[in-house]
Amino acid sequence: MKEWFRNNDLWIADRLAKKDFVVRTANAFLADPKYFYSMDFSRGLYGQEGFLFLGNNYARVLDRHLSPAFSLSYETRERLLNQHIALQRVAHEQKATYVLFAAPDKHGIFCEKLPSFLTGKNACRKTSRVTRDLQKDFEKKGVSLVYPFDEVRHENAHTIYFKADTHWKMTGAEVGFFALMDHLTNRGLRFSGKTFASTKGVNYRLETTPLGQTGDLRTIIGVPNDYIISDTGVRFVSTVPVRFSEL
Repeated sequence: MKEWFRNNDLWIADRLAKKDFVVRTANAFLADPKYFYSMDFSRGLYGQEGFLFLGNNYARVLDRHLSPAFSLSYETRERLLNQHIALQRVAHEQKATYVLFAAPDKHGIFCEKLPSFLTGKNACRKTSRVTRDLQKDFEKKGVSLVYPFDEVRHENAHTIYFKADTHWKMTGAEVGFFALMDHLTNRGLRFSGKTFASTKGVNYRLETTPLGQTGDLRTIIGVPNDYIISDTGVRFVSTVPVRFSEL
């Protein structure tokens, strides 16, 4: 129908009153995923409230978050454990602290914004399961893995991700940064002569900028121009350089 309108402008102009209004309305209607869902799941997903998500081709991201049967193989777990145990040993030989940081992704943080036919009952409980299980395995071997899922998830949605972006923006990174620094502070790291936790909320400000149709997911997925993504960008602006004084 949309293609028919596009290729028959002259015919419509001759025979149909208010052609521009009809074409514009039809395009917006056909591009709205609430009514027509034709996206390739391997590339991406239209979520709720204008959120876009990567599809399953990218590291089986949907399976990792939503499939109860998905798990890392024994061989994969052992390989990861042995690799990071070896790296931790090298770090300790250099009198350094070795800590892993796993950044929560959009599918987990905004699981309730995934398409309603994917979420289902208790779906959000599954979204961080694989990483949390791996975190327990690392802890048993004495390797620290910081995974600030809860900290990031409790933040306001507009400050963490753009609706059409794959990765978190600076305010999301700030939340993860403080979670990592809290962990290091508890292990004795000092920040500019003081414990890092005491500097929270002092050296930054938030700036809000209205945005529309932003983000790499629009290109990856191929979102129609008629599907408008309304977004509000809130970015983290540092006013003082971050420096470490001792470890």
